Amino acid sequence: MATIPFFGRAWQLSVDTQDSNHYVARSLVAQDESPLRIAFTVDTYMLLAYWRAEITLYNLAPQGQPLKSGQGQQPNGSNQSGGQSLAFNQRIIAGDAVALSAGYENGLAGAFSADACLLFAGRVFQPVWTRVNVVDSLVKLRCICGLMEDSLNLISFPMAGGATYYDTLNEIGTHAFGLSFSLDADSGSIDKLKQSRYSRAQALHGKPFDLMQDIMRQSTLFSWMTPAAPGSGKPPTISVRNFEEAPEVPDISYGPPGLAGPYTTGGTTSGLVKPTIIGVPEQTQNGVTFKVLMDSDVRIGKVVQLAPGTIINPYEFTPMSNYPPVPSRNGLYIVAGIRYVGDSRGRGDDWYTEVTGVLWDFFPSFIGASSAVI
Repeated sequence: MATIPFFGRAWQLSVDTQDSNHYVARSLVAQDESPLRIAFTVDTYMLLAYWRAEITLYNLAPQGQPLKSGQGQQPNGSNQSGGQSLAFNQRIIAGDAVALSAGYENGLAGAFSADACLLFAGRVFQPVWTRVNVVDSLVKLRCICGLMEDSLNLISFPMAGGATYYDTLNEIGTHAFGLSFSLDADSGSIDKLKQSRYSRAQALHGKPFDLMQDIMRQSTLFSWMTPAAPGSGKPPTISVRNFEEAPEVPDISYGPPGLAGPYTTGGTTSGLVKPTIIGVPEQTQNGVTFKVLMDSDVRIGKVVQLAPGTIINPYEFTPMSNYPPVPSRNGLYIVAGIRYVGDSRGRGDDWYTEVTGVLWDFFPSFIGASSAVI
């Protein structure tokens, strides 16, 4: 019997506290009668220094009350009934590591996987404990991710004469994160970063964001930082992209439900469109904004394609105003922003991913008009 895709809301929230405890709250628990509920909003945009998430957990186990088997994990990572409860609402403090994953019990790729469905990984900025409707307690975690040293510390290091901007970017990441750091740059970005060299020795001192922004501005590149999930063993990544050449091949293709026949997008791995668009895409001055079923595959910097006819551009022209926006001729857009919205007990359109895509020529125009930002 075939498995129905996009069935059952699945999620997992893990917290690594600074006192070396590891807690996990998740769905997919057989015969789980707990009132545990999660709601979240995650905003990740290319033009922001920090990404943010607001995660709310309802009705965690009270202090000292044991959990049912599978409902949560003990501080040492075991998964057993009894013992210490998941009352980490009294243990979370600013700076603790948080990872949020969400998707479907059965998706296109099969069963839910927390690693594959990671939406956000960052640090707690402000924990809030409160109660609603008298009987419901909740823990609200306001989280951010980015170069934390940008607001907490400065870095200082020397660069020898002849060092390239590529070398400098690696040094910034190393001093900000330590040795566990990864630089993900495409070939065009690497070429640009290696073209510029220091004529003499330099002493760089400042916040990582400011130092990186200066390199990006001078090299007409865009970059963003993606932290790794706590406990994953993977390093945080700084991605750098060169958008001076128009993309021709999409990474992901989307279309409306019930799309007739397999719409082929040349160059994609499967050649098939994801029929997961919700509602009608909204055309913007720089591209398009559209919603799809909860999807962790789409990432900042990826190229997405909308099936033909998904966007219908009405002819609107008002004298003494700008020309109306024109959709992409080939349906290709570069992902510049993603918002995840979820409610595990929701009953409507509250488990989705909102994608902000921009036309390719947005980047040359933006860089030409002002400085690039991270």
